[in-house]
Formats: sequence, C-alpha cells, structure tokens
Amino acid sequence: MNKMDIIVDNQFWFSGYFSTVESSSRTFLKNVDAGRTSWERRVVSEEYKLEMLNVYYPEIIHFYSECNQSLSMPINKDITIGDAETKDLIPIHIDKIQISLLPFNTLIYSIGMSCAQVNMEVMLKVFNQLRQISRYNQQQNIQEFVDTVIVPIRELYKQVTGRCVEHNYQLVENGNKLKIYQIVTINNELLHSSYADNLLYSLGTLSMNDSSDHMGSNEEYVQNILTKYKIAVFNNWVALPLLDSMTFMCDEGMKSYVKDSWRTDYFELIYIYQLYRKIFLYRTNSEFRLRKRPINKIQNDLEDFDNHYTYHFISYNFLPNLLNKVVESSQEIADEQEEMKNILKRTVQAETELREKRSNYFLTFLAIITSFSTIWDLNCLLDAMFNYSTVFTINLLGYRLVTSIILLVIVLVALFALNSKRK
Repeated sequence: MNKMDIIVDNQFWFSGYFSTVESSSRTFLKNVDAGRTSWERRVVSEEYKLEMLNVYYPEIIHFYSECNQSLSMPINKDITIGDAETKDLIPIHIDKIQISLLPFNTLIYSIGMSCAQVNMEVMLKVFNQLRQISRYNQQQNIQEFVDTVIVPIRELYKQVTGRCVEHNYQLVENGNKLKIYQIVTINNELLHSSYADNLLYSLGTLSMNDSSDHMGSNEEYVQNILTKYKIAVFNNWVALPLLDSMTFMCDEGMKSYVKDSWRTDYFELIYIYQLYRKIFLYRTNSEFRLRKRPINKIQNDLEDFDNHYTYHFISYNFLPNLLNKVVESSQEIADEQEEMKNILKRTVQAETELREKRSNYFLTFLAIITSFSTIWDLNCLLDAMFNYSTVFTINLLGYRLVTSIILLVIVLVALFALNSKRK
C-alpha cells in the first residue's frame, strides 16, 4: 500500500513536565480559586468517585481525585501547520491545556488536540516538529502553535516556580521531546491488513517505517518491540505503549464510549499516573548521581513514594490492569524503582559503615590518650606504695619498666581480642 494514501483521524495529547516550588504553587492555586487566572480546577463529584470505585481500587481513585490537582485552560482554536520540508498542511484543533499538580512538587502538562482526515505521513512529520520543544526557535512554520499553547505554559512555569523561562527546553525536565498519547482511527481494511503492525509501530515511533528502506527500522527489532508491548485483546483495536508514546489504533466503527474511556480513565488513571512515576525516578536518579541532596533524604522520599504512590494493581477488571502493567513495563518503571532502592540502600549502608569506622578510629585515639593518663596515674600510685627509688635504685628506671610491662599487657590483650573476633 502506498503510504501517501493512508488517511487517519487522531485525537492526541503532547505532554511535558517540570518541578515546581511549593510556595509558588500555593500562590498560583489561590489565584485560580480567586478567579484571577484563565485556569479552571477539575471538580470530581462524589457520585463520579462512587461510580469509578466499582471498577478501580480506592488507592488509584484517591490519587486521581485527591493527590492529582488537575486544572485546565480552554483554548478551542483551529490552526494549520505545514511540514517544514514539503510545505504540506494539516489542520489541527487545539482543545485545551490540562495540568496535573502532583506530590513531590511535580507538574505535568498535556496539550489536548485533534486532527481529522489527514495524511498519516504528513501528520507524523508535523508531530515530530511539534515534539522537538528545544528547536522551536528554528521552526517558523509552527509559530502559531507556539503562541497558542507554549506561551501560556511558559507563563505557567513562571507562576509555579517563581522563575522565568530562558529556554524552551526548561519545559521538559528530562530529555528534549514532548511525550505523546494518541487515539488513531483508520479504516477497517487497514486495521485488519498485514500492514497493520507496521502502521502501529510507525505511529508509536512517529516515523513512517519501511523495512525495505536502508534507513528503516530493522524488521527483527520491530517484531521484538511488538511482541513485548503490543496489546491486542479485541479485533477492532490495538495499542502500543513505548517509552515516549502511548498509541491506540482502532477502526472506524469503534464505539464512542470506548474512546471516551481512553480519553479519560486510561489517560489519567494509567498514562499520567505511570508518567508521574517515571518522572519521580528520573529526578531521584539525578539527585543521587549529582548528590543534590543528602542520600538519606533521597532514600526517605523514595520509600515514601513507594509506600503511597506505587500501586501494583489498580482495577477489579482485567483490561485496565493489563494496560497498566504493559505501560509500566514499556517504561521499565518497576525495574528502575527496585534498582534505585537497592543502590540507595547500599550507598547508605556504605556511608554508615564509613561513619562507624571513623568513629571507631576516633574512639581508639581517645582510648590511647586516656591509657597514657591511666598508666601515669598507676605509676604514681605504685611509686607511692613501693618507692621506686628503693626497689629499682633509680626512680626513672622504675617508671620506664612498669610502663613497658603495662603496655605489653595492653598489646597482648588487644591481639587476643582481635584474633578471637576473626575466628
């Protein structure tokens, strides 16, 4: 099939994240509540929570409704963006900017957009340009996008950190690309064709993959990725979570309520949640490697995070749990978290042993100093009792001889104790 013939609909979110300053975040939320900003708080009704508790575990609902302070800024604007090379255009509707203020001073923002009946190859080229946040200044063709959504996010950064954005890459704390979550609709024939896996991989990697092209991905590698992470439970849709993307690909007959669950439940309860875990681990690893904070405090935060925000199962139903596990696996979150715990444990143990060793050296030094004083006092006592001048003829000889005997006894006792400890 000619890749230029592939027409798709896509509802997608570009996401980034950065650290906040607690005092600035509190001031920002006060301004929101006072109506002094364009941001609006999400309100989760008790009725909705009770409904969700029939499907999801209480801890993930608590995270969604209480720990995740979600706000949004309506945009509702249509723009046109062209590929920088071919100048081919695609229309994009920008719905809103959504943010999640999360524990440990973390903010995740997501730009909700959609495009309909667009050429897939052109769409992927444009998406690649939009993701490269550090290169916005070099791409004049996306200026309207920058003015519409990046400028408000830059202002948001200033409000929740108290600092101005000097470079756009500050809006992505780790890496240089925005993440993407997308729901792609293609025609039924394509979804059930032999080309479907290649399309899914192309969407997940935002590149029109062609294994026959010398620049294309190795076919064995592609199949390995699909085998590990592809989710194919039903005949009318498939999904592929990767490190930087989450892709659903469905046919044109997909029920609207299923897509609604992908847009809401799976996006916020699974994707944003796992992205938050990954962000926390990125930051923990950076703080540890660069020694930005004391190791014991980093370890305490990791233990706190593990106790309060690590959920191995989130639902009473199999599909949310399956998606959650595969998303977690695609980002290698569980392995990284366990390895980080082990590294911190070993480091704290090594530092504790070093402190104890230094303390023992100091105590040994004090003991030696004290022993000299004790030897002198003992000599004076023995001299007063037996008169060294009478016993040894020369008073100084007595002091030296008794001191030598006492030191010899101390050395013998120390060697005996050391030898016993080794056994």
